[in-house]
Amino acid sequence: MSSEKQLLSLINAAQVLTSTLDLNKVLDQLITEVLQVIAGADAGVFFKYEPKFDKLIAENAIGYNMDFLGKIQLSPNEAMTGKTFTSKQATIFDSKMDTEKNMLNLYPEHMDYYEKSLGKLMFPASAICAPLLTKEDSCIGILTIVSFNEAVRFTTRDLQLLETFARQAVIAIENARLFSQTERAQKIISELSQVSLSQKGLPDITVTLSRLVGKDICVFDEFSDLICSSSAEAQSNVQMVKQIAPDFFKENVTERHVIHSIKVDGICQSIYFFPIHANDSQIGLLTVFTPNNEDLDPLDLFAIEQANMIFALEITNQERFISEHFKYEGYLLEKLTQSRFADISPKQRLKMGILKNNHYISAYIQLIDPFTSFENLSVKKQQFSRLFYRHIQSFDHKVLVLEDNFEISLLFIAPQKMDEKEWLNAIQSFLEELLTQSHQRSLFDFYAGIGSVFSSIEQITQSLQDAKSCVQYLQTSHGKESIMSYKKLGLYRLFLAHSREELGYYVEQTAGRLIAYDAEQGTELVQTLKIYLECNQNITRAAEESFVHLNTIKYRLQTAKKLLNKQELTGKDLFELQLGIYMHEYLSTL
Repeated sequence: MSSEKQLLSLINAAQVLTSTLDLNKVLDQLITEVLQVIAGADAGVFFKYEPKFDKLIAENAIGYNMDFLGKIQLSPNEAMTGKTFTSKQATIFDSKMDTEKNMLNLYPEHMDYYEKSLGKLMFPASAICAPLLTKEDSCIGILTIVSFNEAVRFTTRDLQLLETFARQAVIAIENARLFSQTERAQKIISELSQVSLSQKGLPDITVTLSRLVGKDICVFDEFSDLICSSSAEAQSNVQMVKQIAPDFFKENVTERHVIHSIKVDGICQSIYFFPIHANDSQIGLLTVFTPNNEDLDPLDLFAIEQANMIFALEITNQERFISEHFKYEGYLLEKLTQSRFADISPKQRLKMGILKNNHYISAYIQLIDPFTSFENLSVKKQQFSRLFYRHIQSFDHKVLVLEDNFEISLLFIAPQKMDEKEWLNAIQSFLEELLTQSHQRSLFDFYAGIGSVFSSIEQITQSLQDAKSCVQYLQTSHGKESIMSYKKLGLYRLFLAHSREELGYYVEQTAGRLIAYDAEQGTELVQTLKIYLECNQNITRAAEESFVHLNTIKYRLQTAKKLLNKQELTGKDLFELQLGIYMHEYLSTL
């Protein structure tokens, strides 16, 4: 072909390449023009490089059956095309011997597809390959032209011409790719905006994002509980991962855009983690599952970033709704604790669960945190409240909550038929689990008291005061316990109502001499007397409990009588002594 015709063909090709952004049309027309310009060319194929798989994939061809050729995925350095990709240098294969030698390393299945694409096995008599190189010197594909005519030998000029077409193809491909990315970015913004405005909730947002990135999506709350998934398969993946590594999601809940690889059901999965934040606090975790360790491309990350903000807004709105609900019920509970029963309508009572056939227990929590700075205390309290509300929602019975800074009043409501012991144990377990979870998340320690059971709502004030008495005792006892019920408080409930001075005076008047004697002589009169009284004045049992001889108990009791100036200890004497001893123990803990 004359230089003039070649120039016209190049101009025509350039016009075609810039006339459409349909990449398939561009590449088909490109190969058509090349075959017309390069004399003796019988067939041509464009192999696109796919970085995800590190393969060259036959995308467009003329002179081959694409039903078969399209199944070929060449590795770098495989056949003429693969070797050109590796070298990034346009290459001439100028004889059948040359082409055959460079195609013999085709994988057997690729050789089979190649043969079927031509109808029979034919190696080119001559071939030229040109890499499509970007400005960054990255090879995005190979353009290969072949001739099966023994009389044809491609020249350096043919190769230069093919390189010219390859450079135009790079421009066309990158234009089409940019257009495709722009179009996809617009689609991402449009669809995520629509799903956000529709206010259909987390499920629709999750499914939309999954469709946009073509990957399974799961959303967890800040406590590592799954709250939404894009499909049943995604949910199944989570369950399988938790079976393999129970704390996998919990351990990664604070990671920022970290990828972990894990084998699920025999398939390697990459799991991306994207924390969901609101007001400088993490409120959830977005995870993306990619099979076969596929990467997320920049537009995938863009879609996830946009969706992440929508997830944060949705989760925040849900938490706000829950918080407002609890605050409203807390407002009503406050009226009950202030004995303003007439201010609550029958309808409000019904919603609260205040029914004649129910019974109630009050509880009181005092949060403790001496180490957190003032500026971080508010964030920490919000996190605790979210944990608390979530914990209440998982409880089997109705709970009303009134929060006042670091003091929390609760009203537990259950059917009257429920066994009282079972009911108290359930509340004890509820508070213990809350304390454990608060510790695990480095939030607050707390004291909690469980009040007395009552069946008439008018008794709520006394029950709540009983719960506060338990906390008061726990605060002053310096013991290991953090939670106590009013029933367990026993005699100590009487002591809480009096000052230390009053209690000390009573101890001095009753057991004072025995306490002083023990301190001076190193004896155990008080302890012996306590055990003796707790054993219903049975000397034999008291000796066994004290691990001493029976005569030792008798001697100690006789010594106590002398110190108290008593020939015999009457029932009243023994009661006052026992009370004095318990008061002494109580004061010792303050």
